[in-house]
Amino acid sequence: MLWGMCSTHDDVFSDGSWHFKLKAMEIPTNIIAKMVDADMVLLNLTDGTYYKLNTTGAFLWKELQKGVTPNQVALSLAERYTISAETARGDIDALLKDLHKEGLLKTETD
Repeated sequence: MLWGMCSTHDDVFSDGSWHFKLKAMEIPTNIIAKMVDADMVLLNLTDGTYYKLNTTGAFLWKELQKGVTPNQVALSLAERYTISAETARGDIDALLKDLHKEGLLKTETD
């Protein structure tokens, strides 16, 4: 399944650390995502590289596809795993930076 636009509105964490201050994130059309058990497997069709997101990463990916903001995902993860919202935000920020660096996520400035 190919993914299209992922609307996140203009979501910035209150401490200003949010790396992607943007109105939209896009999953490039050369990326295929599929659930395998509890994990999400991503395939870059251009170079054949596979990536695996754990259960938490898969949750983030699916929520962003629904249009849920990263901040809302952080609050859900904080409640679900009994961690601070700041910890969840930091983890989400790090994952989104990694996804962007690997070409699995585009920003409107790319």
